[in-house]
Amino acid sequence: MIPLAPIYLIGAAAAGIPLVLHLIYRRKAPKVFFSTIRFLRLSNERTAHRRRIQDLLLLLLRTLLFILLALALAQFIVKLTEGSGLVRARAAVAIVMDNSYSMAAVHEGQSRYENAKEAALAILQRLHPDDEAVALFTSGPERRLEPKFTRDTQEVLNTINRSACSAEGGNVMLALKEARDLLVPRKTELKEIYILTDMQKLAWETGSKWDAEPETALAREERAAIPVIVFDAGREVTGNLAAREIRVSGQAFVRGTPITIDADIHNPTPQSVKGAIVNLLVSGEAKGKREIDAGPNATGTASFAYELPESGVANIQIRLPDDALNVDNTRS
Repeated sequence: MIPLAPIYLIGAAAAGIPLVLHLIYRRKAPKVFFSTIRFLRLSNERTAHRRRIQDLLLLLLRTLLFILLALALAQFIVKLTEGSGLVRARAAVAIVMDNSYSMAAVHEGQSRYENAKEAALAILQRLHPDDEAVALFTSGPERRLEPKFTRDTQEVLNTINRSACSAEGGNVMLALKEARDLLVPRKTELKEIYILTDMQKLAWETGSKWDAEPETALAREERAAIPVIVFDAGREVTGNLAAREIRVSGQAFVRGTPITIDADIHNPTPQSVKGAIVNLLVSGEAKGKREIDAGPNATGTASFAYELPESGVANIQIRLPDDALNVDNTRS
């Protein structure tokens, strides 16, 4: 047996507290003088003997309470080895990889999807040769792969390592439902679903069949008797702005006529953004720059006045500086 938290075994020393208190506050019978003690001596001996047994039992129970509490906090587990005579229940594990575009956000030099891959490796490494695993994805070309359970964990890991973030949004709930459908008919004693995601709300919105809130949807799956474990790969708050939409308005799109270009810039983070730079490019050349402010989960608008220098086709582009997620920094 191996303790998961051996530090709590120190608490077993607290078992000596009842013994110390017993010795300090031990009852002492008062001395009372009588002319004859023939009947009192017999009664006192019986009472003292019964009280001594009660005190010893109470002391034992209090000591065991402290010892059991320390053992419970230490969380002992049984390490199964070959030839130990103990049979381990087989497990089937489904790993749902959220590879939507938000998982490409970078924090301290590592993307959220790389964090998810590391978590998937840790899950697969703890499996035993008789266990089964499968990987499912929420978007991109990997979404169209046919998931199959296998005991070859290296094959599952290779599939995960070859995958990449998609430019599409993800559908976590659909992948979760597929994982559950795959697990239900498995004949293994243990079944688990792991979801490796950054908890973006859009990834959990799949229409009227499922709830938009992840907590409600997960509660439904837990009632299905298959544990769902979520690894939040996006716990850190990263700075990110997204160029959402460009609108061009004016009297006529001809040479020398002024037009107005409005660009909607969305801030999906819980932090306010002050003085964000928005660049205007026309046919690849920089033509303007604006600063905007955007509150948490809010959208700001950068407006540009521009005159077309010549007739013809012009490519209007809005570009934001590099941030945690570059895939949404440009809009044409």
